[in-house]
Amino acid sequence: MSIILKNNAYHVLGLDTMASQKDIFKRSKEIIKRLEIDDLPKYDLDLGLFDNFRIEELVKEATQKLQTPKKQIKEYFFWFQIADDIDEQVLRFIKSKKYKNALQLWETASEGESAKAYLYKKNLAILYLLLLINEENKEYLQDSLLLWKAVIDSEKFWNYFSKIYKLHDEQTTSQEIVVNFRSNISGYLADIYTELHQLYEDPIYINEFQKVFSIKSEKIEKKILSPAYTAINESVEKLENMNVSEDGMLDEQERKEIKELLELIQLEFNKLIDLGFHNDGQIKKMGDRAANGVRTIVLDIHNNLEDIEFSKNLLRVAIAFGGTESFKAQLEQELAQIEENIKHENEDKVSLEIKKFFKTNYLTFENKSVEYKKKRISYKDVTGISWYATKNSTNGVQTGSKYNFNITSEKDNIEISFSGSYSGEDQAEENFGKIAGISSGIMGPIIIKRFISEIFDKKATVTISSLNFNNRGIYKKKLFGGIEEILWSDIKDMPELDQGEAVVYKENKKGEAEAFEIISMSINNAVLIPELSKECLKQNDYYGK
Repeated sequence: MSIILKNNAYHVLGLDTMASQKDIFKRSKEIIKRLEIDDLPKYDLDLGLFDNFRIEELVKEATQKLQTPKKQIKEYFFWFQIADDIDEQVLRFIKSKKYKNALQLWETASEGESAKAYLYKKNLAILYLLLLINEENKEYLQDSLLLWKAVIDSEKFWNYFSKIYKLHDEQTTSQEIVVNFRSNISGYLADIYTELHQLYEDPIYINEFQKVFSIKSEKIEKKILSPAYTAINESVEKLENMNVSEDGMLDEQERKEIKELLELIQLEFNKLIDLGFHNDGQIKKMGDRAANGVRTIVLDIHNNLEDIEFSKNLLRVAIAFGGTESFKAQLEQELAQIEENIKHENEDKVSLEIKKFFKTNYLTFENKSVEYKKKRISYKDVTGISWYATKNSTNGVQTGSKYNFNITSEKDNIEISFSGSYSGEDQAEENFGKIAGISSGIMGPIIIKRFISEIFDKKATVTISSLNFNNRGIYKKKLFGGIEEILWSDIKDMPELDQGEAVVYKENKKGEAEAFEIISMSINNAVLIPELSKECLKQNDYYGK
C-alpha cells in the first residue's frame, strides 16, 4: 500500500490543504486526546478508502511534516486541492464509493490547457493512484502515468502551483524549495509505483513507469535492484571460484551446480528485464560481469578438460547474459573459435605442413597439446607465445615473407620459422594465420588468466619486455631512474597490435593519444598485451567498486 498517499499528513489529520498552522496544531491535539480514550475520530474530508491510518504515531509525524517547509510541500502536492464546487462534488462521489462518477467529473473538468485544468489533472492522477491501491486496473495505471507526465512537464502548471502554494503557506516558502521539489517529483512518483509493484507483485507498475519517466528512485535501487545485483554477484563469484579442472574431471555434481547457478542468474535478469531495465547501463554492466563469470568456467573446461561441447553450450549462455554489444561480439568470436576447435576435434587434430628449404615438418595442434619436431607442450603448461612476420626483399624488390612463431613452457620451447615466396606465399601466409589464430584462441587465454591471478589475486607484477603490469596500471622504468606509469583508470585508448608491434598509448597534455611504449611482437607475450590490458581493466573495475 502506498505509504506516501495513505500516510499523507493532510489525510491523517483530516484537513484541507488550505489549513493554517493553527488549524493543524488544534486538530493534532484533538485527535491525540480522543485516541487516548479509544475514541477514533472521523472527519468530513475522510475518503473511506483506508483503515488504521489515524494513530498517535502518524498524527505526530503528520504535524512534524507540516511544520517543515521541505516536507510540507510534498504533503501538499500529493493530496487533493478542494477548491471549487466540482472538487466538492467529486469528494462526495468518492465518499459514497461512486468512483466512476468521480473520475468522469474530473476527467471532463481537466480537459484543455488552462492552469485550472492542470490542477484537476493532478487531483485526478492522485485519485487514480488511490483507487489502484484497492484495485488492480491497467487502465488506471496507464491513465495515471499520462496525467503525471502532462502535469510535471507543464510550465503553466508549475507557475500556477507555485503561486497558490505560497498563497496558502504561512511559512513563507522560498522559490528554491519549489524548484528543488520539482526536480525530485519524478523520484517520489517512482517510489509510489514501486510500492504498487510490491503490493501486487506485478512488474508492470515499474515497467510502465520506466517507459514514461526513465528514472530509478532510491526505493527502486534499495528494494528492487540492489537485491538482484547481490544475488547475481554471489552466483557469479561461486562460478568463478569453482575451479572445475582441479581434479582433472568435470563430474555430474559440478555440472548440476553450474546449471543451478546459471538458472539463479537468469532468474534475476528476467526479473530486471520484466521491470523494464534491459537497456539500463548498470544492468548491462552486470550482464557483462555475469557473462565473464561463465566465460571463466568455459575457459577452464575448454583448456583443461575434454568436454568442449559443454563449454560451447556454456559460452552461448554467456552471450545471452552479455550486456554490451562489444563484449557480446568478443564472446561470439570465442564461440566461433570453439566451434572451429570442435571441428578440428572431430578431425582428431590440426596438422600444418611447414616447409623449410627441402625439408618438411608438421606443426600439430591436438586436443590438449601442440607438437613440432617431436617436441610436445601441453597447453596448460604454456608460459609464453609470440609470432611475427617480416618481408624479404632483393635489391629493394619484395620476394616473399618470413614467418616466425614461438611457444614456451618452463621446461621446453617450440620455435618455428618458415618463408613464403613466389607460388608458396599464399600457403605460408595461410599457415601463419592459422598458427596465430589457434594459439591466441587456446593458449592466449590460459596465459592471460595466469597473469590476472598474479596481478589481482597475488598483488604481484607481470613483466613483458620493458612494460610492467600491476593492479594499479602499467609502468616502465625511466632512463635515468624512477618510473613512468599509466593508471588503469586513466587509459582512454586501448593497446593494439600494429605492423608487427604492440603499441601502448597514453594521453598527452592536449588530450591526444601518443605512444607510451612500442614492443616488437617477436618479444615473448607481446602479442597478448591488448587482451591482457582489457582483462586488467575489467578486473580493476570490479575490484575497485
